[in-house]
Amino acid sequence: LSLPDAKLLLALWELDFRPTRREAADFSNLSRGTVSLSLQKLTGRGFIKITDIRSRGGVPVLCGGSGLYIEAATCGYALPEMAPDMEARTALEALEHDELRRRLLELAPDTAASVLESKRRTVRALELAIYGQEHPIERTSPLPKNCYHIGTLVSREERNARIDRRLAERMEEGMADEVRTLLESGIKAEDLLYYGLEYKFVTQYVLGILSLEEMTTLLSNAIHQFAKRQMTWFRGMERDGIRIHWTLPR
Repeated sequence: LSLPDAKLLLALWELDFRPTRREAADFSNLSRGTVSLSLQKLTGRGFIKITDIRSRGGVPVLCGGSGLYIEAATCGYALPEMAPDMEARTALEALEHDELRRRLLELAPDTAASVLESKRRTVRALELAIYGQEHPIERTSPLPKNCYHIGTLVSREERNARIDRRLAERMEEGMADEVRTLLESGIKAEDLLYYGLEYKFVTQYVLGILSLEEMTTLLSNAIHQFAKRQMTWFRGMERDGIRIHWTLPR
């Protein structure tokens, strides 16, 4: 199973910014097609896929994804559907972005940097954080049972160097051209900007808002910050009693 950390699974779109094409060649995704998935729907599909693999005598391997998605998929969260409260959303949208960030970080300190960069994403995340306080997420029995968590452990310097190398590879593979193709196909720039990180910065480069050097620097720093927040999340999982077996990569 491959669990992307974005809410879009992009088979229709040619690009997927997570693994490089070479890395992804031997893997199939959890779901194909272009579809927007909530955390609840994605973990539901994961349960179906895991059950199918185990029924055939296989051992499911869940690789990648944000800490939130990994924890939700392996710890059997019961995730209630949240109906939009348009009155509350309108009130939040009237606030300054800085105030929204401040409130969100008070409720959810580990919020990804890419979410904080977009006012619309900050509003949505704050809605969920407020709802979560009033309706705490329940944890059922672990799913799947006897889950064995493995993490690769490298220094911050090495992690950042790897991020930068992968970013250079993606650019060499034509990431900017692929974004141009998406825009030419009719996908709105604001839709790409909404999803942050690569989408946001490469789109701004393609539109001429950022130079290549500015885009590379800003995107590299944003991914570094995202990776740092993910490590914070994984440490939180450990504090909650989830054992992660850290190993040094070859």
